[in-house]
Amino acid sequence: MRKNFKSLRINITMALAILILIIVTGCGKTTYQFTQEKNGTVVQLSINPFPPKSLTSNVYTFHVTQNNQPSQGDLTVEFQMKDGMKDSVQATSKGNGTFEVKYSPAMSGEWEIIVVFSKEKFEFKTEVT
Repeated sequence: MRKNFKSLRINITMALAILILIIVTGCGKTTYQFTQEKNGTVVQLSINPFPPKSLTSNVYTFHVTQNNQPSQGDLTVEFQMKDGMKDSVQATSKGNGTFEVKYSPAMSGEWEIIVVFSKEKFEFKTEVT
């Protein structure tokens, strides 16, 4: 009986370690809500939380590829509302074609996210709550 208890304890410990690893890594995959392609350049956009919230720091993650290869370079993001309110932000490169911007929209409503990369302009629309 002592042997079975020890085996059970090891199995429970291993199961807990695996569960903690899955939770910590967030299952390791970013979900992109938007994708756009122009002239061989693909820009994917993930917003966390989604939908984005006003007056809250939202994380905008961009993944850029050119001819199916991760791209490096300057990525500029402009957040714009129909009423003319806009902000321009330089994205931070995270390597391997991934860029990140933290932005807090001033109000709820429809926002346009304009991404400029390698002289190409990509436009996304989202509703901020």
